[in-house]
Amino acid sequence: DGSVDTAFDGLGAGPEDIVRGIARQSTGKYNLAGDFQKVDGVSQVGIARLDMDGSFDGSFAPGGFRTSKEVAVLSDDSVLVGGDNVCGDGSFAWYTPEGGLKPALDPNPDILQSITAFLPLPDGGFLIGGWSSYLCVNGSPTEHTGEIWRYASDGSYHTMKSFGSETDLLSLALRSDGLGMIGGQGRPENASNVGLFDGLALLELSDDGLEKVDGFHPVVGDQAEITSLSWYPDGKLLVAGNFSHANGLPRFGLARLDASGRLDNNFAPFADQPGGWSNAALALSGDRALAGFGHSNLYLIQPDDSLMDLSAINEFDRVSALALQSDGKVLVGSDFGLGVRRLKSDLSGIDETFTPGDAYGSVYALAVQDDGRILVAGDFDRYNNFSVPGLVRLTKNGNID
Repeated sequence: DGSVDTAFDGLGAGPEDIVRGIARQSTGKYNLAGDFQKVDGVSQVGIARLDMDGSFDGSFAPGGFRTSKEVAVLSDDSVLVGGDNVCGDGSFAWYTPEGGLKPALDPNPDILQSITAFLPLPDGGFLIGGWSSYLCVNGSPTEHTGEIWRYASDGSYHTMKSFGSETDLLSLALRSDGLGMIGGQGRPENASNVGLFDGLALLELSDDGLEKVDGFHPVVGDQAEITSLSWYPDGKLLVAGNFSHANGLPRFGLARLDASGRLDNNFAPFADQPGGWSNAALALSGDRALAGFGHSNLYLIQPDDSLMDLSAINEFDRVSALALQSDGKVLVGSDFGLGVRRLKSDLSGIDETFTPGDAYGSVYALAVQDDGRILVAGDFDRYNNFSVPGLVRLTKNGNID
């Protein structure tokens, strides 16, 4: 009913630091994992057992193991413990129900730099989730590859599944239909890892396997930050921001929707640049587009998705705003350095007839009025030495109005 269970009163001083996991044995005893070094004043590192009334049971793994993150109880009441040991051994331990250390597994999951999840299986076997780096240099891992290992109830090894670089498998669960579910995060560093793990996935566990269910495409991952919207003449919409997916498909910082709002499956100009983002994008005629991509790039995207690099024209400055004039010339705003500049209508270079502006800060938005005058908004106090906090209007040629 939510009230404190007064029968659970034997805890004493309890663990003196963080408890990160609790797993209950069929006897009613509780196994704890965490950062603690002592329990009830007794030296007990990272793993401890409490009796049903909360009192410390010093007979289980006396002295403990090491600071730990995960703990799980298998169907035979044996106990799995896992944690971090970057560039070292000793991230995993398996105890008998009474607390005796069981023989090492082969292959040994100790080679994982961190164990982040366990999943006991109905047949007594179990899954171990974590990440590994098979090479450490000067005490630092050179990789961060998310993996799941599968073992039988007797500790024999079945199989392992890798989910690519920069992935973390943070939770494992079993569905009622017998499929395994993984939760975590995926940050692919190269094109070959795109779509391998997007933060949520299903596993086929039959026949002692560990294969990903390809038909499961959840919409999960990072929180999308939309920074720019721009219409094409035919009603399509160009969407820019900091995101990795659109409608469940990989799209790094730029996506295009048709006039009805459906994702354009043929538009993916940055498919080979996972982690990329765009602060601003501008739809042009003929299915072309301009995009300020990443920290220092400006690209013209052709109808076939090929890229023309205009970054040098913009002196590799960070593009934060784009606007199209009626004569086809393009205004470029920066959030670092150059303020406002204008490109020629053929995008071949800087329009020298326009007076460039220094905003002494970040330009967030540009708008062209019907009469050709230009509004510049952003996080700045001055523009070309005039006090204009946050908003200034320019003449057609870039001078302050």
